[in-house]
Amino acid sequence: MNNAIRFPTQGELVRFIFNSSGILADRHDQSDDIQNEIERIHTQLRRLAKEEGDFLKNFWDCQSLLRDKLLCIFQDDYSVTAIGQTLLDLFQCYLETIHREGTFRDKNTNIAYLIELVWMPRLALSLFKYKWKFQQHFQKSPSPDIPFWFLEPDQHTPLAFIIDWIYQVTGQTTTSFHTSSDNVIAQRDLENIRHWRQGKHLPTWHDLQTTFERAMQQHQAPPDQQQLFKIYLFLARWATYSLGKLRQHYGINFTENLIVQFKQQFDLLEQAFLPAYHERPPELEQLLQQKAEGFSLEQNQEMHDQLCMDLFFKYLEPCQRDIAKLAQDSPKRFAEVTQKHSLFKPLEQYCILTISHVLNTLPKYQRLEPEYAAIENMMQGYDIISGKPVDIDQWLQEHQQSQAHVMFPWLKDWVFGRQALLQQQFQQAHQHFKSCFRMIKNSACRQHRFMEDYLTICAKLNKKRDFSKALSWARYMDHFGQWQGKLALGYDDEILFAQYQQAFILSSGLFFANYCNQSS
Repeated sequence: MNNAIRFPTQGELVRFIFNSSGILADRHDQSDDIQNEIERIHTQLRRLAKEEGDFLKNFWDCQSLLRDKLLCIFQDDYSVTAIGQTLLDLFQCYLETIHREGTFRDKNTNIAYLIELVWMPRLALSLFKYKWKFQQHFQKSPSPDIPFWFLEPDQHTPLAFIIDWIYQVTGQTTTSFHTSSDNVIAQRDLENIRHWRQGKHLPTWHDLQTTFERAMQQHQAPPDQQQLFKIYLFLARWATYSLGKLRQHYGINFTENLIVQFKQQFDLLEQAFLPAYHERPPELEQLLQQKAEGFSLEQNQEMHDQLCMDLFFKYLEPCQRDIAKLAQDSPKRFAEVTQKHSLFKPLEQYCILTISHVLNTLPKYQRLEPEYAAIENMMQGYDIISGKPVDIDQWLQEHQQSQAHVMFPWLKDWVFGRQALLQQQFQQAHQHFKSCFRMIKNSACRQHRFMEDYLTICAKLNKKRDFSKALSWARYMDHFGQWQGKLALGYDDEILFAQYQQAFILSSGLFFANYCNQSS
């Protein structure tokens, strides 16, 4: 898709997850049925990325497919749940950002913004959370002794590191591990391994899996060990692909700084958490006594880990709030604290570090001097939409002169549509809103406000097809519960259609005389 002024779509994120994981690799030696299935999925992902068709259904279909694929690889519900919940966390904070913030930046810049200021902090928090929530399960299997092996340890790619780790665990050299009765296959495997370890080429998951399965079966490795290696190879390839894309699109310095920030935040979380985990505070003991009766020792330990994590987040929330308040109310004092953050407890250090990271990073994404006039014009446009008296002709002239029509191409149609709506000129309003709908998605803040205007005019003109399309997209943006509109979107289409037909059009917004209720 083009690099227009907007955030990436949810579908683009889903497509990246599939591409980075490598689970849909195109193989010429696969059967026609498998090739057709892969092509069908790729078509579905392309349509989802472009927000075409029944995208909410496509999203859940792709989510279900991803889970099935991961279960086949991991054969372990704990790991798949941890991965799925981490991805869900990233989608949730992404949607919160989309609903809360508008943008005047191009898509590539917005992705960098999301990576640095939204996803990286959340990823550190989520990986920490699910690592310890399922600690009893994860600690049963051997793992690399370097904590951040998936972040290019010692200048190696994660894949090269895990390949060498496998040789170390098995006590084999590269040559002896990939020995085979077929010299042609053995030479081909060794050549591929050499390229993969040097980072010259990233294999498909299919090629990586079959190469190591062939070697492990040749050495009659125990099934548990084969499964363990398979998991780490998959995760290492996924991490290698993602880090490679970061360097390719945003540079080495961007990627290295991101890694440093991730490690610092993760380390501080564990430093803050581990004492409480091992010392079992009284509050945790009381919760365990209330819930643990009748469970086995292993189940009690799993319950302990989950309750301990819940308790930690209970402590974390007010600490984050207090540090954020200090940064907002007393910037000079916060700057002093930042310089001496090592004097604070690890939990406070974590909060100081995350907030200072945001404050130090945010300026490069903020408005530039030439953009002030366009942003001011956009804010005046919102005033018009909200019913404040503004000279429309003067605003429109400044809209062109300030280049606001380039930075906010959806704004004029919304303003004119809103004016037509107030004047009961429904046909004109519909034309403006329909044009705006194509451009405003994933770009403006207050999108719920626009969608309510558009749904209202579609309902009043009895344009059920346009109403259904708009409602479908609104539900797509709400499927993790971020919608801020006045009416809940979970009700039947016909009920919502009737509600929007009956809505009162006010200069300050819409008024619904009768809200939907469960008995409707």
